[in-house]
Amino acid sequence: PQFIRVHKSWIVNKEHIKNYSKSDLSIQLSNGLLTKLSKYKKAEFETAIWGNLIFVNLSKDSPTLADFLGDIPTRIACHDIQSMSFAARKDWYVDCNWKVYVDNYLEGYHIPTVHPNLNKELDYSEYITDTGRYYSVQYSPVRNREGSRIGGKGNNRQAQYFWLFPNLMINVYPDNFSTNLIIPISPTRTLTIFEWYFLNPDQEEVQRAIKQTIEFSDEIQIEDIAICEAVQKGLKSKTYDRGRYSVKRENGVHHFHTLLANYFG
Repeated sequence: PQFIRVHKSWIVNKEHIKNYSKSDLSIQLSNGLLTKLSKYKKAEFETAIWGNLIFVNLSKDSPTLADFLGDIPTRIACHDIQSMSFAARKDWYVDCNWKVYVDNYLEGYHIPTVHPNLNKELDYSEYITDTGRYYSVQYSPVRNREGSRIGGKGNNRQAQYFWLFPNLMINVYPDNFSTNLIIPISPTRTLTIFEWYFLNPDQEEVQRAIKQTIEFSDEIQIEDIAICEAVQKGLKSKTYDRGRYSVKRENGVHHFHTLLANYFG
């Protein structure tokens, strides 16, 4: 195993441990950081790497990363994400339950009304949701139009929005990909961590593309936050009751709820 829990608040990559002090039970990492070691047995974790993403498996009984990813690597093989590098990060706090945020991500019928500018970029008539064992994907052709806010070149551009159970999203565009990690803070508050990856992110032209991509993402996120927080308020209504799923637009939501029932029910 590559990672070890040295303290209740720290999980460390063993390759980055530079020095160990037995006298005061501390370690120094390659970046100079000093941290105390727990007196108790240290837990070790299995890890797996996909592209530039490192996944840490905290349970010996859980499925492998390959099981979780399914055919995702095949679906995005043409994008060469292994060659993309970290470009930017942004954190957002949302006043809603984490499952409300995931629900919103997984249903596509709100795009024309909540995200009018994103809707201009996508061919919504061809918007499709597929589900796998532990993931779902929403995908659509990207319109070739003057002034497009989605980068990349070619006639077969596509946007793909992957969700991995329970709380990871991977958004794949023609010239970049991003991850959204959804972290529950409380029953009514959620942290969403956005990270973007590009080819050659230090180049001036790519820097402009990164800026444009983040500005468009911010616009969409602000729209999503408004609708998620409104839904959270609506859930408190005495008149609220569950409704039927949209067969065409909410199969991803149904898939998510089925997994929740299987694991948390």
